[in-house]
Amino acid sequence: MSSGLRLDLTEYERNDPAKGDYLALTAAVSQGGFEGHTLFWVAKVYVESFVQQLDALDATLQGRAHLRCGWGEEVLFELLLQPEGHSGRLRANIETISDSRQPEQSRLSTSFVVLPNALTSFRLALASIVGGESTGPAALEIDLEAAV
Repeated sequence: MSSGLRLDLTEYERNDPAKGDYLALTAAVSQGGFEGHTLFWVAKVYVESFVQQLDALDATLQGRAHLRCGWGEEVLFELLLQPEGHSGRLRANIETISDSRQPEQSRLSTSFVVLPNALTSFRLALASIVGGESTGPAALEIDLEAAV
């Protein structure tokens, strides 16, 4: 595990066509020895749309990419990526709630800065999960140089 702040999206269960066209994902946020995670299902079309947003953001470093997943009004995972000023850096805003099957739920909100090459790696890994070639992880990690 890295000592830096990191987000990992991993597919924890393969899509069962009888249940619909979805992705079953784990979102884990970690730093040093701390890790918080949540499990959620999301319609594959929403993640495909998010990957298209990531493609546009990666190509131009303008606009934003936003993925919000939950059940009803409850948000279990949210990720927003957008430019941080005019420096070419990107800000990742993440919100998760602990696994809803646990009696005590905890919410985690964090934000960190990444460089464009981290966005490219994350986008390609997530596209591989969506395409069924991989179960992940699609990782996004703080760049300490970018945070300066």
